[in-house]
Amino acid sequence: RPWQAGRDQLLLFTDGVSDARDRQGRVLGEAAVLDVARAAAPAADPELLLRRAFARLDAHTEGAPPRDDLTVLA
Repeated sequence: RPWQAGRDQLLLFTDGVSDARDRQGRVLGEAAVLDVARAAAPAADPELLLRRAFARLDAHTEGAPPRDDLTVLA
């Protein structure tokens, strides 16, 4: 189906985001990143999606140093 304005979103992220680890070595995972997009309103502002994605990432890593690049595009 074609993209619909105000309904569809595109969220791209590198594996550094989904593979980000907390201090115990547990990965964040793709599902947690996608949950951010699913929880947002369909017409959510891309900047809001980015803030929420990085907030989720920060909450998971608890300040652990990144092992890879952390890139998210909305």
